[in-house]
Amino acid sequence: MQTTLHAFTGPSRRTETLPIKDPTNPTKGSLKRHREDDYVVSYPLPGRASKALISQLRYLRPHLYRGLFAQTKYGIRPHSWSALPPDASPVIRTVVPSIHPTRSTYDGEPLVSPLETFRNCISSTTWDPRDEYLVASQRSGFKLFGALSWLTPGDVPREASKPVLELKSATVQARLGGENRISFGLSVTQFLGSTLNTICGYSGAPQIDIFDLEDLDEATGEPLRTYSVRALIFGNSSQLLSGVSTTTAVVTMSDSVAVAALSNGCSALVDVRTENLLVCTETPPPPAILSASSSGTRRVSQGTAITAVEVADRSNGLQLLTGSKDGMLVLWDLRKRNEPVTISSVGGEIEALHVVQPSSSSRCGAPMVWLNTDSGDICCFLIGASSFEEVTRVSTSDSRRTQLSANLSPPKLAVLPFLNRLMYPHISSNSLLFYDIGCPISATEDYSTASIERSSITGTGKKTQTAFLGDFTDARSLLSESESNDDCAPVPADSKKCPKSLPLLFSCPFTDWSYQICSVSASNKHNAICIGGDDGDLHLLSDCAS
Repeated sequence: MQTTLHAFTGPSRRTETLPIKDPTNPTKGSLKRHREDDYVVSYPLPGRASKALISQLRYLRPHLYRGLFAQTKYGIRPHSWSALPPDASPVIRTVVPSIHPTRSTYDGEPLVSPLETFRNCISSTTWDPRDEYLVASQRSGFKLFGALSWLTPGDVPREASKPVLELKSATVQARLGGENRISFGLSVTQFLGSTLNTICGYSGAPQIDIFDLEDLDEATGEPLRTYSVRALIFGNSSQLLSGVSTTTAVVTMSDSVAVAALSNGCSALVDVRTENLLVCTETPPPPAILSASSSGTRRVSQGTAITAVEVADRSNGLQLLTGSKDGMLVLWDLRKRNEPVTISSVGGEIEALHVVQPSSSSRCGAPMVWLNTDSGDICCFLIGASSFEEVTRVSTSDSRRTQLSANLSPPKLAVLPFLNRLMYPHISSNSLLFYDIGCPISATEDYSTASIERSSITGTGKKTQTAFLGDFTDARSLLSESESNDDCAPVPADSKKCPKSLPLLFSCPFTDWSYQICSVSASNKHNAICIGGDDGDLHLLSDCAS
């Protein structure tokens, strides 16, 4: 019998988690399958786990539908799951296997070193605008895969595990003529607008490259365009003592323009139609308490790296959001590169920013930004004309690390805005967490985090967390005074009493598929989720028949 959505969204329904293997008793549970280098396999979820996950996957499917059709930004299309039998099980497909199928010898000697994990972990996966290709980024380089073959019903061909093309960091390093340093590596890769051009930044080198993936020589690694960050002229407060600025994050504005965040706290405008970079934003002025101390002056002169960047409003392209290593969320007007509009402290290194535009927001046309910190805090801020308003803060307590996972970059959240879903790769428990970002409930309601803590996934413990919610400022105070009253619908008088919170829908343990997950990305078109592992492995969570 097909389960209805209402049965799992009712207030009395508890979140159900999937069973995992007991680490104290390795004889129980199914053993991880060894995978060959070029082998692609699907793992149908058996029995009880299948029933749990197939019910939870209902949360990933569109809420607004008419019969067998769904309304998305791609137009009206049939649901991909409408043709499946009611009892069809979702699958987690290991589309790219681990480089080391076995992690240790029979004597317990480790076969994978922290350095190998540092080089081979999937730091990010990025879908192209049409969701046909996927770029998997590692410090050792990036690989382009044809993702459509992963989503076809039936057996996935073995060729799907092989990349369409691969560019190694060593090739780029040889082209740049730099030293063979461990610090050099690919730090960021992003598609440039709706094209198959990618913009890449590196750690250990002040270089930005743009590659045409349709005409890329993997042997030489010659880019379509290359830019030197050294050519930028910053203000005195934006100079690093070492004099080297590297790229830490990138956001695209159009098919030809992008903004690159730099390690000195500034950002640069990249335009493929020009040969030089332009300064986009400077380091924001320090707070008065820092300016009054010698240590604060030294900290400001060194610059605080920008770790995340996002466009605040794509309708005009004039506002930019940046998140820094010291936890500062900054709103910029690109017409004033030295004067930020507003600054707010988050309390941890900001790893990812994702803006939900007014069309998907219920807050009177004001966009919201979701972010996560290096310690696993997930926050939501309402973006006003001249201020931020924090409306949600939930802690996942994602700070525990092993010897291998200590070298992983802090994870970044992913959002499916049309389904109101947020995903977070929880490294401490090796689980993928799903949150509902579209369900308004009481601000004082507690949520069980038993599914987050590894010791509690099996039901041996319980903890609770309370979402911290500040009262909404009157929506009109967040809008510019010059805006017309018609631009904003009237806000109910009780809207302040019902702020949004962040309920945990469920957690999906990946112990049986990946030794350690570290990144996640979502395909809005296919309703599929790609999960990256610490050993170059990629997994796809979808409801395609297999």
